Amino acid sequence: MSTRARGILITGCGVLVLSPDTLLIRLLDADIATTLFWRGTALALGLGSYVFWRERGAARAALMPLRRPLGWCLGLLFALSNILFVFTVAHTTTADTLACLATASIFCCAFQRHFSS
Repeated sequence: MSTRARGILITGCGVLVLSPDTLLIRLLDADIATTLFWRGTALALGLGSYVFWRERGAARAALMPLRRPLGWCLGLLFALSNILFVFTVAHTTTADTLACLATASIFCCAFQRHFSS
């Protein structure tokens, strides 16, 4: 499979995952804190299961680099992105939220080009 085809496949899978996610959050009749709790719990269980399945007996060794300050910073940034995602779905339209997510990589590239030169 070519790199382009792989990129299109990954992007398509991302769209299929994010689009129903925003609609489910919108349909859910719960406050933001409850939604965040259950999203975090499901994510921890899903990601933890995947890591234990993939690493078999060495899951602890695979997670050890995350104890460094960079791992904590990445965890905090991921938590912040999750909080802000649920907040924007609750306070704006689904289309606006998904448009912001879709343009995030473009802004990332633009900032990288600006700050690296």
